[in-house]
Amino acid sequence: MISRFFYFLALLTSVWTSAQVTILADTDKKVLQVKERFVLYVIQEVNGSDLIQETPLRTPDLSKFTIVGQGSVRQTYGDPATNTAINQLVYEFLLEPKTTGKLRIGSFLVTVNGKIYMTDPIDVLVKEGDTRREVDVVDDDKVYFDLKVDQQDLYLFQPTLAIVRAYSKDFNNLRKVGAVHVESSGQVQVRPVSLRKADIVQERETASQVLAVLIIHPKTSGKIQIPAPGVQYTDSDRKTETIKAKTPVLKVKELPANTPKGFNNAVGNFILALKSAAVDGIVEQSKPTEIILSLKGEGDFANIDFPKIIASDAYSIYPPKTQFIPSKGSNGLKGEYIARYLIVPKVQGQFQVLMEPFSYFNPKSAEFTVVETPKVLLTALSPEQVSSNKSAMEKVNEYTNNVLETVNTPVIETAKFQVKEESEINWNALFLNYLLIGGFLILLLYLFTTYKRHSSLDSRFKEKILSTTKGLYEMDPSLQQLVKDYLAQMRNHAVANHSTSYFDTFANLVTALNTASIAGGFEDLKEYLKVAKGPQIMEDFRSIKQQMEIEKYAPEHSSEHLLELYYQLKDLLNKIL
Repeated sequence: MISRFFYFLALLTSVWTSAQVTILADTDKKVLQVKERFVLYVIQEVNGSDLIQETPLRTPDLSKFTIVGQGSVRQTYGDPATNTAINQLVYEFLLEPKTTGKLRIGSFLVTVNGKIYMTDPIDVLVKEGDTRREVDVVDDDKVYFDLKVDQQDLYLFQPTLAIVRAYSKDFNNLRKVGAVHVESSGQVQVRPVSLRKADIVQERETASQVLAVLIIHPKTSGKIQIPAPGVQYTDSDRKTETIKAKTPVLKVKELPANTPKGFNNAVGNFILALKSAAVDGIVEQSKPTEIILSLKGEGDFANIDFPKIIASDAYSIYPPKTQFIPSKGSNGLKGEYIARYLIVPKVQGQFQVLMEPFSYFNPKSAEFTVVETPKVLLTALSPEQVSSNKSAMEKVNEYTNNVLETVNTPVIETAKFQVKEESEINWNALFLNYLLIGGFLILLLYLFTTYKRHSSLDSRFKEKILSTTKGLYEMDPSLQQLVKDYLAQMRNHAVANHSTSYFDTFANLVTALNTASIAGGFEDLKEYLKVAKGPQIMEDFRSIKQQMEIEKYAPEHSSEHLLELYYQLKDLLNKIL
């Protein structure tokens, strides 16, 4: 569930440049059934360190929904272009509608620097459906599998996507899940799109994981039970067994009567095109040319009998080279089928390239659509006519290409030159070379000596500064016991998940460290860290302090995350003190 927030971060990027505070909300589904879960996303971005969030995120009335789970993701980074800090908070709510009808999710509110920012309301349409929950997890030591389809009410030959998912209260049980095996029947075809397991998602007490994405293709009408996929599972005794997933029943409707000509089980929405690669439709007799057939749209392309080019006495035709280009994120149900034919004209003059009729059933309009058969008009010329129609430049280019392809290019031999050896040594040139080499070595020696002297001065200067700097415990002997007490209190508050007391104790700890730094002659704690511990330690302390501020205003706090921040702070204080 958390992985989907990157889509909304991309949406947020298009808006954040025009405002310093941005808050958006959206859902992953707008139409659903009773008891069908969906995800509500809220993204909040504060751009600038001078903006102070005065209230936590205030949620609207969600009494018409069951809150199955919720969580948040925090991200802080700097924008090098504007030299400002950007804080991003992504909240996610897993909801389940209680009633049917058009339900409204109100606005989320947050107050920053005295100004209230809010999201737009969101409407979702809830229809009647199967009120059974996806899975009823009862035992902590068990794992459950089910298959859920996008649509249960279908027409014959209409495909739908299905997801095989695993559930368990024990997170580690999902790590024991193996491969998924699917099978078809005489009533329905089950074809895998992806058998790659997704990341495990924790939703309050229940963890879940997507195991496979399938395409369901009904071959008969009526009520059809989808064959249950088998999932391999290895228990704690290392025994492997195959567990069948729960599957729904499809309600498949018959197609209308009076099927039109050219219908070959194509259910969906399609656009058909036919074009030639020839310029202006001019081709040469007895020379091959390419005809491209394209079928683009939405449907189960794997089970469609595609139309073909009709044979003719005017040309010879060869089997096509075909390819399917799926649309991104469509799982194979959207894309374009392309067939490339080679035809060779047998006669001169004009002729038409025709294709077989094609029609399809559109489930949205519940009616057949007969596609107007496209055609290509070509004109075949003799080789002499094609040559006479070419310009002088085209003839020169063609002649040049023929020469380069057929004529062997001669290899020109080059004369070999040999430098005559000198019988006498040129002492002047030799002395000049030695002089240049010696001068270069003296220059290198001078640069090395200068660098070493400056490095020695810098190190002595740094040692002098650090030698005058005392530790905080030396400047305030009572600070050591005070820090231990504050850390012990923070750990107890984190274990008990008392977030308010936890952050108050942290504020008292920072105040004590700041007081000890001032007592030691420094302006504040920041100056002490910069002088005594270096810029890196100073930046680490600033970062963990900022994390505490962000976490303080999060709507939900977990004991695990508070302990994680505690241990980060403790490790850093060991380096400082």
